[in-house]
Amino acid sequence: MSEENNSLVKSVFATYKIPLIAITIGIVLVIGIAYAAYQPSKDYVVGLINNFVQQQRELIVKDYQDELKKQQEEIEILKQQIANSDKKISQIRKKVGIIENDMANTPIPTSSEEMRNRFDKLGYKPIN
Repeated sequence: MSEENNSLVKSVFATYKIPLIAITIGIVLVIGIAYAAYQPSKDYVVGLINNFVQQQRELIVKDYQDELKKQQEEIEILKQQIANSDKKISQIRKKVGIIENDMANTPIPTSSEEMRNRFDKLGYKPIN
């Protein structure tokens, strides 16, 4: 009997080979499409990716803001240094202006006594 069943199965399979393969492929495709369409893990993976992207974005924005804050602080320090340098330059220019004005307004010594007195004020003592 098993010999008859084997021959019967072989003859049916040989006769309806293409339709049986087509039906089997169709059933597998329908099951695969249904599984892919209603698979709950797809949303889970998309959610994981979105969370990862959001975390990376927040990290990048935080690093950018920290770096920007550091640069702003450095800029403020440099601005203060520039302001202090400008004050010092202004003071030095005033002193130079006063000295140039004094030099221009100082008359030439008319006598040797006046010249000795000026040298004495500057700290140079006469030799004789």
